[in-house]
Amino acid sequence: AFFTPQDANGVAGEPQVVAEYFGVSEEKLNAMPADKIKELQTSGALAQIYAHLVSLIGWDRLVALAMTRQQQGAGVLN
Repeated sequence: AFFTPQDANGVAGEPQVVAEYFGVSEEKLNAMPADKIKELQTSGALAQIYAHLVSLIGWDRLVALAMTRQQQGAGVLN
């Protein structure tokens, strides 16, 4: 996953790799045929997929918080 830090004025910095993970593509999920969606629903996987997608919403905020804490910690040591 990439994170693009921003300064106080909202100017984007250099993107940084912060993690590698597999994620569900919402676009590909939405493009699936109705019968495949029904299979996912019947098996219980669709609820898990939606929970995963919801968890991705907070990813940018979580990474920003972690980076801020890391920078603050580095400042305390200097």
